[in-house]
Amino acid sequence: MADRSLTVEKNLEDKSFGRINSMSSVIKYLQASPLTKLCDFRTFKTEVNDVGTFADFLKTPAAFAIKGVAFKSGISEIAKEKLAEAKKTRATTNFPLQVQYSA
Repeated sequence: MADRSLTVEKNLEDKSFGRINSMSSVIKYLQASPLTKLCDFRTFKTEVNDVGTFADFLKTPAAFAIKGVAFKSGISEIAKEKLAEAKKTRATTNFPLQVQYSA
């Protein structure tokens, strides 16, 4: 993407992989698509970064339509903590959030 929120990188074995560097484009898409209920990042064969920004977005009323998110279990512990905070915040509303992790 032109804003570098998604890039294609090469690993040490010279194999290409995608990397989500910034969740800004994802957030813009979700704001423009209010019927989205689930965000499953497990299906992406990419490295997902900037989960903290996404978790902060999930706390806002603009994200209340999203009922669940899923990530690969390999995301950082800090990212998992931020998602847990979002889930806890949403538990105080009428719009609870489910968070799942898997390999």
